[in-house]
Amino acid sequence: MPVTLTARDEAGRAANCTYVLTLRDQTPPVITCPSLADQTASFTDCTFPLFDYRGQVQRSDNCSRYEEISVTQEPAPGTPVGAGGDVDHHYGQR
Repeated sequence: MPVTLTARDEAGRAANCTYVLTLRDQTPPVITCPSLADQTASFTDCTFPLFDYRGQVQRSDNCSRYEEISVTQEPAPGTPVGAGGDVDHHYGQR
């Protein structure tokens, strides 16, 4: 955004200078993951389709409104997870 500054003397003579102001957001968003409980595996193939946990994530940012902060989930919702293993969830801003 251009900003112009002008100095004017008593006789009305003026001089000015213009510079470009650039705003940079250097603060990452804050994210709080949901508390995930144990899930029950299927009786037929001993797997569990991963829920979509993105809606349970709390997030905030100094420059973006809540609804402007996108959340991704890996593994993707619906991914079959085998019983007995742990799944690390990674959430982040896109």
